[in-house]
Amino acid sequence: MQQNLYKLFQGAIEESTQVLVNKYPDNSNEIREYAEKIIERFSLHVMPDQIERVGRNPLNKLTKDERFLAPVHMYLEMEDDLPKSLLTACAMGLNYANSLEPIDNKVEVIEKYMGLSESSEAGKFIKNKLNELIN
Repeated sequence: MQQNLYKLFQGAIEESTQVLVNKYPDNSNEIREYAEKIIERFSLHVMPDQIERVGRNPLNKLTKDERFLAPVHMYLEMEDDLPKSLLTACAMGLNYANSLEPIDNKVEVIEKYMGLSESSEAGKFIKNKLNELIN
């Protein structure tokens, strides 16, 4: 399981890096160096952050202009395929049941907060991943 999460994390970083390098080619070296630092930081075996802290307020972290969705939207505008690792991470974030901020209708969140049409390819991908995670 941990290896699968690491592959997902690495894929999300690669997708984000790809779209940022395409958008800001003059800064490509800095973007790639920063991505490597993130991978190195999260590869450490001792992680002081607990899941509850990292996962709290998932709706804030999954809005259109934040952490995961800003690169998702850029990717969808610039590339011909889906950023599957980023979208899977979004589905996992939606599925995370934080007792302080439960999400009643996770599918509605796709449109309301994420700015993705539920009927779009990206919206369908998240919805399918949510179904896989729940079942």
